[in-house]
Amino acid sequence: MEFIDDPQFGHKKNRLPTFLVPVLMFAVLVFGIFISKLYVDSVVNQAHGESHE
Repeated sequence: MEFIDDPQFGHKKNRLPTFLVPVLMFAVLVFGIFISKLYVDSVVNQAHGESHE
């Protein structure tokens, strides 16, 4: 159990602050939703445009 209690690897410099981790995760989630909406809109508009021609 010493390994779990006192890990000797990993970086100690330039580590992401703990309070930024949920903010970063939420930002990635919102960004992914936005990109997926853009993709779905483009596919729907493309299929809609092809069916009328």
